[in-house]
Amino acid sequence: MMSRGRAALVMGLALMVASGAMAGDVRPGREWLSSLWRWGYHDIGPEYFMTPGSAQVVASNMHKAGAEGMIIRIASEGGPSWKTKTEGRTDFFKDRDIVDEVGAACHHEHLKFVGYIYALVDKPLLALHPEWAMLNAAGQPVGALCCNTGYRELMKKRLVELAQNYPDLNGVMFDMFMWWPGCCYCPDCKAKFKALTGFDAPVNQNFADPVWRAWADFQHHSIEDSMKEWRDALRAVRPDFVLMANTWSGWIITPSGAGASSVGVDDYLDGTLEETGWYWGAGGEGFFGWPVRWPYMSQMLRCVGDNAALRGPQDPGAGPGRCVATMWEAGNIPPYVNGPLPASEVVARAAVNITFGVHPMPYFRRGPEGMKPIYDFLAPREKWLNGARAVPWCGVVVSEKTQYWYGKDKPLQRYQWGVYGIMRTLFEQHVPFEIITDEDVERRDLSPYAVILMDNTACLSDAAAERLREYVKKGGGLVATGETSLYDEGGKKQADFGLGDLFGAKALADAVPQGYVGIVGKQDVLSAATVKLLGANVNDITGEPAGAMPFVSDVVETAATTGTQVLRLYCTKADGKPAEGPAMLTNKVGAGKVIYMPLNVGKASFLVDYEYVDRMVVEALEWAAREPAPVEVKAPTTVIAAVWRQGQEGRSSSKLIVHLLNDVSSLGRGQVVLEQSVALRREVLPVRGIEVTFRGTGYKRFTLEPGGTVLTARKVPGGLAVTVPEVGLHAMVVAER
Repeated sequence: MMSRGRAALVMGLALMVASGAMAGDVRPGREWLSSLWRWGYHDIGPEYFMTPGSAQVVASNMHKAGAEGMIIRIASEGGPSWKTKTEGRTDFFKDRDIVDEVGAACHHEHLKFVGYIYALVDKPLLALHPEWAMLNAAGQPVGALCCNTGYRELMKKRLVELAQNYPDLNGVMFDMFMWWPGCCYCPDCKAKFKALTGFDAPVNQNFADPVWRAWADFQHHSIEDSMKEWRDALRAVRPDFVLMANTWSGWIITPSGAGASSVGVDDYLDGTLEETGWYWGAGGEGFFGWPVRWPYMSQMLRCVGDNAALRGPQDPGAGPGRCVATMWEAGNIPPYVNGPLPASEVVARAAVNITFGVHPMPYFRRGPEGMKPIYDFLAPREKWLNGARAVPWCGVVVSEKTQYWYGKDKPLQRYQWGVYGIMRTLFEQHVPFEIITDEDVERRDLSPYAVILMDNTACLSDAAAERLREYVKKGGGLVATGETSLYDEGGKKQADFGLGDLFGAKALADAVPQGYVGIVGKQDVLSAATVKLLGANVNDITGEPAGAMPFVSDVVETAATTGTQVLRLYCTKADGKPAEGPAMLTNKVGAGKVIYMPLNVGKASFLVDYEYVDRMVVEALEWAAREPAPVEVKAPTTVIAAVWRQGQEGRSSSKLIVHLLNDVSSLGRGQVVLEQSVALRREVLPVRGIEVTFRGTGYKRFTLEPGGTVLTARKVPGGLAVTVPEVGLHAMVVAER
């Protein structure tokens, strides 16, 4: 029988999950946000507008440069800068209202105006209400306000006041909206947690303790519930008013276990914003270096933010996604030089953003003339960006549960390195993919994806496992690697794979650091070229085969049950004894196909980019997929391709758009030292002769955009192919019926 305390904990967790489970509503009146690409960001704050007319000068200059919207700080650590009727700094500029001045100036110049609010830091309010402060486990304030105190109601009143009283203010953006690490142990948080679960708030981090995991979930749900409450209040008074936040939900720079934000916050936002241009923790932990990190961050941000709009029964996947935006920094990068970046660098970052459907929000350090090259780059491309949605083919699971409860005290090394490694493989092999979350697997319609990739997705709920079984049985493809489904959703290791019936495999022992991979015999998964690569380890004198190829990351000792072996794994176990087993298994379940590799493929790809590892992944996806990818791109690995569609598939107005991002821009010859230096792009090295094949789409007219250059199509097996004569930094191949 379940104990009374355990029953209370389960009930409390169910209540918390229910409070944040449903997605936000469709956005009536807020569609303008998704079509606005040319933003200006003014981070100097309202204190800059010291003299009457300053706001008009800023707005006029940015309009002339080509901006369509401005984000300007209206609240900071010093409190709000408008004449608030609620508690706060009411005497700012005394007889002037800076928010009203800025709003009027932006309205005059036809600029949208979104107000920046430093979310949980308001020093005057903290001084006035010390009982609202976040406290650490020792009971000491950390300099931030807690959303479970009276601050939540006060902020709701402030937001409603802004929406009602400032018609030229089009929305607000919260910065640093997160849960401070090691917090919050204020009386309100402890009482609320006790009421929900029946337990006292735990002080020590203990990944094996379900109460501590519930405490971490409680922190996340607290900020999710706050955002939902504020969102609902705004919807009630002004449907066109947008709510955005810098959430940190796509990051792995959070401390061990939990902290910062969860992807659930995105469910209640019109715009999801994260900072993709700088991060101190990213470099020091062996993250990708400059500038190769931007594609990974942009894809993560777009998918996490965009997919939030697709969760829940009210929207199974149709319609535009929500606006997502990046805020990259012109200063505050190693070595913390506050001067402006070269125009070539900032345009390159904007090109990365739009390739993945991310709206650039440049940090305001370059002035109007300095921003003009960015706007000039964006303007002729907007026609092909508005209303476009990524074309689903491969869904890559990025699991917050695995990050927290499997990653534990080393989430980067144990999990997120693998996420970015597998993304590198897919980028370089030009595989069209989207990121899907734990919640997406549990609640979204998975049928649009021809194949799902789970790279070392260790933690998996029973609900997600059942959804995946249903998906495969109905014809979906699944490729899984490493310790996928070997742990429950709370990080408890299971006796066997939760998806072992799909894998056709049984786990025998804990993962070992590395192994060797070799061909078994006849098979229909890997191409002759890949087989040749896997046989490349030969005697350097005789040329005779000398053994299997090394695999430089974790491997799981497994045994086949119903799966058919394609590759053989050779490894040495922790006790020093040799072991053999399958390195790749194929299985057919219902109408679908499954490949399982007990190899931590993503982490291997992160550490060493062996070509045979990349090819194994791609050819496994192609074998398992229900149908081929809609577009095939043949280009150097430095070219990233992203496939988008405007309009509904099958209709005469539908267009297929293939972004080609040339990520081979030069970096100069400066030495790159982590956290001390940064390489900046100065020129673009053009790429010629890229071949793009459209498979059976019925499209007849192909152009290279911007510019409208007509491309001549030729018939090839399975579709029509065009050759792109040259791509500088970024171009789009547009296929029309």
